[in-house]
Amino acid sequence: MKTDSYSSQIRNKLIAEAFYLTKEIEKYGSGYIRIRKEISQYETMTFNYKEMGNGFLVELEYTEQKINFDLKPPLKTTRKPPLKTPLKTPLKGVKRTIVEILTEQPDATQEYIANRTERNIFTIKKHFKWLIINGYLQRIGPDKGGYWEVLKK
Repeated sequence: MKTDSYSSQIRNKLIAEAFYLTKEIEKYGSGYIRIRKEISQYETMTFNYKEMGNGFLVELEYTEQKINFDLKPPLKTTRKPPLKTPLKTPLKGVKRTIVEILTEQPDATQEYIANRTERNIFTIKKHFKWLIINGYLQRIGPDKGGYWEVLKK
């Protein structure tokens, strides 16, 4: 796995296919190659792994924390920037409920909101994406330990 000449094996085909169909993953078996390629842009960072039982322990380490300003430009994304003018129609339905929940409980997770609204997690993620793109929500901090800031109601 330290080279690009390894063969990937799917351990649970049903789970892998479910993630692929829901677009949680885009390819099978190319993750380590893509990770090593991205890390190679950071001179002081190393990528280590250890095989442990039926899985792997992956470690990312650096000897010196430096920012490399000679990095390649980021890939173009299809993500739209937030709208600069507020929408004329007020939020309705699930989007309004999400904003109300996050106003009261900024550290609420998408899973919690899905359970509370009795909606599918993928539906909630779609609404979150819309709320972020349209300037209603902003994530502050990491996934674990961060919170949601409601920018407008």
